[in-house]
Amino acid sequence: MFMDGYSWAREAFSAMMLLTFVSAVVISITTQSWVTGHYLAMLPVIGVALGYGGVAWGFSLAYGLIWTAFIHFLWRGYQLSKT
Repeated sequence: MFMDGYSWAREAFSAMMLLTFVSAVVISITTQSWVTGHYLAMLPVIGVALGYGGVAWGFSLAYGLIWTAFIHFLWRGYQLSKT
């Protein structure tokens, strides 16, 4: 996987996923809007936890989930631009 190339990549990716999780929670609380995109942005932290817990595919799951959230945000932006 992409994180095997550098020794620091797994920790950097995990830190970014934790930051994404915290940001999504803070934005949801301050705007009082718990929408699909916010939940999708929070999900990769589950994969990171699984990865550090020894599950071989945990980090791959986190990587796939963050891409799912990104594609969702792009799709929502496209939808909103058409209205």
